[in-house]
Formats: sequence, structure tokens, C-alpha cells
Amino acid sequence: MAKVYRYPEECPDPPDLGDYTGPGGSIDNYFADLHAWEAKVVAVAHDFYPDGGDLQGFVYRYPVADGKASYVVARTRPLELWDVGDEYHLPEPHLRGLRVADIRAAKKFDDLFRAKAVTK
Repeated sequence: MAKVYRYPEECPDPPDLGDYTGPGGSIDNYFADLHAWEAKVVAVAHDFYPDGGDLQGFVYRYPVADGKASYVVARTRPLELWDVGDEYHLPEPHLRGLRVADIRAAKKFDDLFRAKAVTK
């Protein structure tokens, strides 16, 4: 069973989408800043739990409505996730039933699509 918390106070606030939708704004810039922010959250997770497990720092994403709910794995024993602060969230029953095996399967799937193509 997973426990989910808001990201700790040691982390800066995530970027606000409203800053990127005005003139000169770009959604690509927003996602670049969001990924940089997630990297800071991962660094804080490593500071909080030096032995957080092999999945520590993985960003678990799950489709919700027209976006994705995102959570950083802070540690695996016990499973603790930090909400990245966006507007999408998984339902509470889904989160309560989430297991380390589910996170492992999601990471394996994510790694499969991030693998570089081999060319001859």
C-alpha cells in the first residue's frame, strides 16, 4: 500500500502553467521546466532517504482525463510517493492499492519506450 504526500517544503514550488500560455509562452518550455523541477524533487528524495530503493526518483505517471497524474517515488519500503503538485491526481482507492510491483512494471514499460533504436 502506497502513502502519498505533497512534495516537501525543501522543494521549490513547481512551475505554473499560466506563465507559459501568454504571449511568447511555449508549452515545450513548460515541460522542460517541469522536468527540471522534478529533478530537484528527486534530489531532495535522495537526501531524505539515502537508501530509498532501486525505484527511488522514478516519476510514476498515469493517464487521467486529458493529462497525466505524476508522482515521484521517494522510497520503496514502505512505498512512499510525492505528488508533483500538478492538477491531476489518481483516485484515493487507486493509490491505496498501488504496490511496488505496479511501479516496477510502469518503469519497465517506460524504459522500453525510452530505449534507443539500434541501427545497422
